[in-house]
Amino acid sequence: TDVVVVCIKQFFSIIFIVGYMLYRDWRVLAIFAFVIIVIIYPLTRVAKRLRKLARVGQEQNASLTSLLGESFKGIRVVNDQN
Repeated sequence: TDVVVVCIKQFFSIIFIVGYMLYRDWRVLAIFAFVIIVIIYPLTRVAKRLRKLARVGQEQNASLTSLLGESFKGIRVVNDQN
């Protein structure tokens, strides 16, 4: 419930700030909106690439963990027979 309250506060803060910027100087708001749009596009592309790389890294980590687990189980079996 605390998260909901914080989200609502943040939402109204953003609305207030945008309204105040519009009241003070609409051109600054327009420039700000343009800059935000220009920044968001490359960030979304980078985020997609990072998610893909993270998925590949997790798959490699899972393979390595599986291989190590099998190796350790094999060592235990050899030690038990000696």
